[in-house]
Amino acid sequence: MRTDILRAWGGLAVKEGYIQRSGRTPEFKDPHQFLMWLERQKIPVERKNY
Repeated sequence: MRTDILRAWGGLAVKEGYIQRSGRTPEFKDPHQFLMWLERQKIPVERKNY
């Protein structure tokens, strides 16, 4: 995981920035900061993309 993206997201609750394959997704340390980052990306959410 790139450190600049981790900082922009507010960090993840993972060891050393590595996202492991598992049945459990990592938690955001600052979910609100991640949401603000995601909204700034202006990615359209469309049903066909699911």
